[in-house]
Amino acid sequence: MTMSGCFGPPDNASADVKQMAAAEVLTVPPPGGVLLGRVEYLGSTLPGSAHDPGIAVVFAAPTDTFATAKYYRDTYPKYDLAQALLASAQQIQLVGRGNVSWSTTFLTIQTGEPYTLADYAMTLKPAPPGTTVYVTVLVQGQPGEGPPK
Repeated sequence: MTMSGCFGPPDNASADVKQMAAAEVLTVPPPGGVLLGRVEYLGSTLPGSAHDPGIAVVFAAPTDTFATAKYYRDTYPKYDLAQALLASAQQIQLVGRGNVSWSTTFLTIQTGEPYTLADYAMTLKPAPPGTTVYVTVLVQGQPGEGPPK
């Protein structure tokens, strides 16, 4: 059986992404950090695997996972960032709601190499010498929600 139809980004995806782009957590690198890559994803309405729009960035910094997580919690208290999984010196994941109430902010802070998302085809610049952690920040809409009308 074959499905036919046209699937693309959800309605108002461009407007959603424009609102998300204002999130400071996407534009300000951690101390001593640099931006390696940024991508906007308009999402998909494909049945069974629909995705809401979002923005992802990857930063590189000369710090450690714990100090970087503390920086994000202290600098962005309005996001109410909470630890999503067990923390280690190699990886910490934080999740919270930002100033765009219908979106969620995910941070993956890890050593070794940056965490990348399959749906967000991102080209990264090489990390500068002295990089010890990578921070992947994703601000994504919530299923069934959207910006206030």
